[in-house]
Amino acid sequence: LPDQARARLQADCNLSPLLAVRLVNEPELLRMLEVVLEASPDRSPTIVANLLVMELLTLVNKELCSLGSSRPSSKDIGEIADLLQAKRVNLLTARQVLEVVASGDSRAVSDIVSAGNLWLVTDSAEVQTICEAAMLRNPGLVESYRRGKTKVLGALLGDIAKTTQNRADMSLVARQLQELLKKPQ
Repeated sequence: LPDQARARLQADCNLSPLLAVRLVNEPELLRMLEVVLEASPDRSPTIVANLLVMELLTLVNKELCSLGSSRPSSKDIGEIADLLQAKRVNLLTARQVLEVVASGDSRAVSDIVSAGNLWLVTDSAEVQTICEAAMLRNPGLVESYRRGKTKVLGALLGDIAKTTQNRADMSLVARQLQELLKKPQ
């Protein structure tokens, strides 16, 4: 029964009522969720459910794939979820990879990420170099920040996102950039 299935998803997987309803209303998505989670008990049900409901259904609505087609498979969804969970890629990259897979690309998810150089930049030294370069490119913003206009941090973060093609771990970037901006000149 749908009510029992929704309650089970909320209790066992800690999913929001909205996600549970969407999954129960799409039996193929519910089946995929169960297969993906059974394949690896360490997977985050929330990450998998969001991938299915928010990202896969978007592709279905754009008619880029159909539910029940061979690609993206449950295995593909699981691999993308694993990369998201391990912070090896961000959501923008996951979305891009899912679209490539849905288009019929037969390569493994990690091969698609490698070929596109889409791995998330999480190395502290590399992030520091990226932040320093952004500060050099934007001396006016740096000066404004240091004079108390902290809202310009968003512009600096936007510059970094653009120059790294959204591949930098933005939470790490934000922390390191704020530390650098607080240092005396």
